[in-house]
Formats: sequence, structure tokens, C-alpha cells
Amino acid sequence: MFKDNKGNQLTYKEYMDRWKKGIEQVTPLQQAQAQFKSTIIMLIGILTGIIITIADIKKLWWVMLILSGAFGVTAIQLLGLFQKKRALQKFDELAKGVKEI
Repeated sequence: MFKDNKGNQLTYKEYMDRWKKGIEQVTPLQQAQAQFKSTIIMLIGILTGIIITIADIKKLWWVMLILSGAFGVTAIQLLGLFQKKRALQKFDELAKGVKEI
């Protein structure tokens, strides 16, 4: 049913144990990078929705309101994630520098 990278068969329990170990090893920087990329995709989707809504603004004005609010909140969230990602990258660089000494 499940196979590892070497092609060995794994039971569901073995697979879940390995998956759990992998998830526990995700670093805060990796989390921030994934959140940052996903938030950019969300902003693109919201912006696309706003552009499409403009075509029929008389009927869809309420959708425009919702999307505009979501765009603002998501843009601020992206800014916070950018700052978090940059700080974690600097911390990671410092930690690597300390290990080399």
C-alpha cells in the first residue's frame, strides 16, 4: 500500500510514524516560507475576484466589498509573514555562523 523512498512496503502505522517524524522536523523558517508563498497565491486569487467583479459591479457590489476587505487583511498578513521570514532567515544565518566557529 505505502512505499518508502527505497521502494520498501510500509504498513499504515509505519507510514504515519515516519510522516509524524518528518512533520516534527519542519523548521519555523520552512513554515514561514510556505505560509508566505500561500498568502501570495491567496492575494492573486482575491485580486482576480475583484477584477472579475468590476465587470458586473451593479449586481456584485457586495462581493466587491467582501473581497476588498479580504485583500486588505491578507496584504497585512503577507507583510507580517515577510518580516517573520526575513527575521528567521537572519537567525538561521547567525546559527550557521556559530556552528562553523
